[in-house]
Amino acid sequence: MAVNYTEEMKLPMPDAGGQNWGAIINGIVDLLDRGGELTFTFGETVAAGCAVALKIDGKIYKAQGTDPELTPAIGFAPNAVTSGNEGKVRWFGWIDIDTSWSVGATKKSWSPGDCAYLSSIPGRLTNVSYSWANILGWAKGHTNASYATRFVIHPHGICP
Repeated sequence: MAVNYTEEMKLPMPDAGGQNWGAIINGIVDLLDRGGELTFTFGETVAAGCAVALKIDGKIYKAQGTDPELTPAIGFAPNAVTSGNEGKVRWFGWIDIDTSWSVGATKKSWSPGDCAYLSSIPGRLTNVSYSWANILGWAKGHTNASYATRFVIHPHGICP
């Protein structure tokens, strides 16, 4: 998906005179486009796009909606990370996820507004809520031909 929030939300720039509020807001949207990421040590190898949780040992693992030790999910791994290494966790913003059966989701086709819950399969998303699962966000865009779906990340239980 080539379009990002910055391009979708850009405001028209005023001519001369006055404050350029469009430029100010465009700058804020650009920051949101980058998302928020934190660095952690990973306790297992995680593929790019997997939902992740922080365990009591202080390391990141694939989150799982049916395991209370692996919930709540705190975000996504934007890149693959091998066990024992440091990597990023994106906890805010958006992420494009391979929603084919191989990596990112148990549901192949997503529509805008579909809530994304933590799946019973480690690291994956589903549209079904399990007893321990939290909402990780919602689908922003339709699934495209390569099975990539853009998700808005909001791991605090809010879905449109």
